[in-house]
Amino acid sequence: MRIVAPFGESGAPPFVTPIVPLVVGTAGQACRVSAALRARGILAVAIRPPTVPDGTARLRFSVSAAHSPDDLARAAEAAAWALERFQLLR
Repeated sequence: MRIVAPFGESGAPPFVTPIVPLVVGTAGQACRVSAALRARGILAVAIRPPTVPDGTARLRFSVSAAHSPDDLARAAEAAAWALERFQLLR
């Protein structure tokens, strides 16, 4: 649980799995946020329809034991930055 805790502050619901989804809305929004995060060195794959229902496109973060607490904090901060930048905060 400690592994994914930093993502809670970025708007992601609490998860205890190595896959952390962050619903952002449209496919376009997911792609833009994914690209912005990639530019900051964070891999968050955009998952879009038809894989998920319309309006529920999301980013998928994959967390592993290879990630340090600092890595996770940096990813969570970048996710929060991207959500604010694209006005997707809920």
